[in-house]
Amino acid sequence: MKFCLPAEREKVALLIPAAGRGLRMGGHSPKQYLELLGKPLIVHTLEKFISIAFFKQIVIIVAREEENLCRKILASHFPRHKFTFCLGGAERQQTVAKGLACLDGEINLVCVHDAVRPLVEHAVIVEVLKAAASFGAATDAVRVKDTIKICTADGFGAKTLQRDELVAVQTPQAFHRELLEEAHRRAEELNYTATDDSSLVEKLGRRVKLVEGSYTNIKITTPEDMLLAQVLLHRKQGKGDGFICV
Repeated sequence: MKFCLPAEREKVALLIPAAGRGLRMGGHSPKQYLELLGKPLIVHTLEKFISIAFFKQIVIIVAREEENLCRKILASHFPRHKFTFCLGGAERQQTVAKGLACLDGEINLVCVHDAVRPLVEHAVIVEVLKAAASFGAATDAVRVKDTIKICTADGFGAKTLQRDELVAVQTPQAFHRELLEEAHRRAEELNYTATDDSSLVEKLGRRVKLVEGSYTNIKITTPEDMLLAQVLLHRKQGKGDGFICV
């Protein structure tokens, strides 16, 4: 299926930060290379974006010690597809900045997506890109279900936040290239960090458009997440409920 952006002038790149170690997963391999139903997580993730077929460039940002492994995996699963590889930094923010530096000159819209969110939906990708093309910055987000409290250092609830004003931010996120580059440049100059790119853009005083996402677009962080992803992927593929008997 082919999707269209609102304007043909948009030249879109995808950045996949894949340099993290994933320590909470345990094991010896970074989580993006762990297998989910027979394929590495990063392969599931890339399949969603490649099938949309309008990305001019896909940049995979990897750790030096995993570069050969990543190249081998992607060459095996995507033999006809060309990727740009570059080396990441110590933290995610530095990794994305290094990916930005590897973009081709024609790119004017940049999408950033976690390598370990393999269940992202095509419709969400498209809506985030459309919103970014219109507003300059956009992110996938879902309404918070739980009651959220601010916790004091000694373990007491200090304040309960208004749930109807809260969202949980996910990826994909997308931005005009110049805006995202400026956000990262300013963060480096002023030596501040954020856990995602939309937060860096907000620090410039720019608003980020929120696009309604899906609760199934989970980030694989713990072994329990991997079990849940297996169940969800089984259901998406129409292979039953995906429950595992032990």
